[in-house]
Amino acid sequence: MEKISPELRKLIDNKNSCRQLIRDRIATLSNAYITEQSEKICTQIAHILQENHAHHVALFAARKGEVNLLPLLQLLPTTSYYFPRVCGPREMQFHKISNPSEFTIGKWGIREPHATALVIEPHRLDYIIVPGSAFSLDGKRLGYGGGFYDSLLPKTTAVRLAVCFPCQILETIPTEPHDCSVHHVITGES
Repeated sequence: MEKISPELRKLIDNKNSCRQLIRDRIATLSNAYITEQSEKICTQIAHILQENHAHHVALFAARKGEVNLLPLLQLLPTTSYYFPRVCGPREMQFHKISNPSEFTIGKWGIREPHATALVIEPHRLDYIIVPGSAFSLDGKRLGYGGGFYDSLLPKTTAVRLAVCFPCQILETIPTEPHDCSVHHVITGES
């Protein structure tokens, strides 16, 4: 087993502390608030996608306490939407979904496309809507610790939009060199 340096241990501890802080904050949000903010965020994203003529957009299926992006499928029905499916350690592919009924439940209880759904290569995506635990206003991102997006994002030039609730914004985010940032953070109030 590799020994962890004191500097790396402090960084890991800081990341885990930030994640716990955000989990505690999200636990105080009502379902009504989450729904209202999700709708505002979807409206903002729809405006951005329309204005920039986006055709291929990667979303994610929200788990409890995350922004629900599924209304985008009705707001902009002519856009092609792709959702992540885990295909290996720190690996995922984006598969096309046109209707929420097309999801299956994945390994960790997260909704994902069927393995047979059409796959898009990351370099063909126009936008990627990125989940995360916490974000800073300058685009730094603290994920959930799996490394899936940090492995995928360097393979694309797509515009990276983070979506979150205002309580997920922190002044600073502990990061490592492999942690990928986003271009814009959308909170429903921004």
